[in-house]
Amino acid sequence: MAQLVGIPELSFDENDCICLEFDDTACTLVADIDADRLLLHTELARLSDFLDQAGICRALLGMNAELEFADGVAAMATDRDSDSIALCAVIRPLCAPQADLLEAIMIRFLELAADVQLRLKQLPTAPVAPQDFTGPGPGLRV
Repeated sequence: MAQLVGIPELSFDENDCICLEFDDTACTLVADIDADRLLLHTELARLSDFLDQAGICRALLGMNAELEFADGVAAMATDRDSDSIALCAVIRPLCAPQADLLEAIMIRFLELAADVQLRLKQLPTAPVAPQDFTGPGPGLRV
């Protein structure tokens, strides 16, 4: 995998993961050897940042229907426990991508991530609560 990514000293950790960052987009690659697949994952937003939780879930389902990822399967996912909205993709078989194909897959995955982030920014967000400086402890309002 390291040779395909173009970083020879890169290796999977004890959890079969590689974490990379491309233009401020953190991406995790996971080798699922038992299922012979490569998983791509990037967190895009906090679920709690959105005003209408049911609405955001409907919007994500709509986005899922429009995702195009020819070299595998891509989907939006939410995780309430970690308060995240993520883009995930599965590429099978694990060792199939050649260097140029893996590069194209990663570029397409990052394009999808950027597109979804733009679309998420158009959805209504929850108002940010103003900081309360009236309680005990350090605080300064200027």
